Amino acid sequence: MLTDGVINPWKAVAGLPPLLYGMLLCMKLPNAALALTALVVVLLAALWLISYQDYSLWAAMPSLVGGALLVICIAALLGGVSDTSFVPISREVTELWFVCGLALGYVGWGIYESRRSQ
Repeated sequence: MLTDGVINPWKAVAGLPPLLYGMLLCMKLPNAALALTALVVVLLAALWLISYQDYSLWAAMPSLVGGALLVICIAALLGGVSDTSFVPISREVTELWFVCGLALGYVGWGIYESRRSQ
């Protein structure tokens, strides 16, 4: 049931900064096409799992945002980031590791909300 559930504006607003950060990071990756292909595969697999388990798409939205950010950050850690990129702001690899941890937090939040909504 992908469309059941209540649309929560808090989740939509909380999901915007990670998506914007991930897209800014993805635009300057040297292997952007490979990262976008991996992102599409992961998101399609996640959507299939959400529909297979009969979870609400709105309840699982933070996990989709976190999964997208995690895939992009892993691609940036593996492939490196261009010197002309706006993110990571601190120009340090530790920022990318911190953002990976934040992305895992979003995934956990989405899983918790999905389990709680059933």
